[in-house]
Amino acid sequence: MEQLVKRQKYIIDVTSSTAQEFVLDGKHKEAIPAALHALRFATEVYGSNSVQLVPAYLLLAEASAGVGRLPQASKYLSQAQWIVLRTPDCSVALQCKLHRSLGLFCAAEGDFEQALYHLANDAVQAQEQSLSSRLEMSPFAEEKEVSEDLMTEAQQAEATQVLSAVLASREQAPKQQPGETARVLHALAMLYYLTLDLSKAREVGVKAFDLVKQLPQHESLETIGHLLKLINAKLPCVK
Repeated sequence: MEQLVKRQKYIIDVTSSTAQEFVLDGKHKEAIPAALHALRFATEVYGSNSVQLVPAYLLLAEASAGVGRLPQASKYLSQAQWIVLRTPDCSVALQCKLHRSLGLFCAAEGDFEQALYHLANDAVQAQEQSLSSRLEMSPFAEEKEVSEDLMTEAQQAEATQVLSAVLASREQAPKQQPGETARVLHALAMLYYLTLDLSKAREVGVKAFDLVKQLPQHESLETIGHLLKLINAKLPCVK
């Protein structure tokens, strides 16, 4: 049995890497069979509700979207999201991958604001991990080691400019849509958090939080509240 499980895990690795290579090469149709095999063997080894299945679901979603099968891609993403939500100790890296996949899927559907939301969440979680590493590092370590993955100043300026323009257009629109405005504010707050401009992040985050509280459905209230907690926690220790 041990040898069988080892062989199955080896097959999972091979089929997953093969599917990933096909996806990177733009051969989405060829990636689907390999990803399906990875999912099948992962289910046999880990069970149908294991977080170990999420990478295979994300590969299947990306490959399905690549061949235009958006409804099927949506089903795979929903399954991956359901597993992650049921796994409290799910790794930050896997949560980032899920948000990235959801963001790319929303962009493929033309839902660019939802895409922005998920991609921004992906960036926030990656930055949170980076900041945690920074705070835990030896004071003798070089700053370069922890800053390689952070956004450049040009990227920060461009992102801020774009989001500010989107916010201005939302706030000046003849027909106000508070929910959409709150989403932009939320994204802008996350961007300021990423760039360590914590005072602005808190200011914009509070505006988003207050706006969402006025809506009939508080879908993102908990998420924005979590972001504000992160910001408040970092304010005393980040200069």
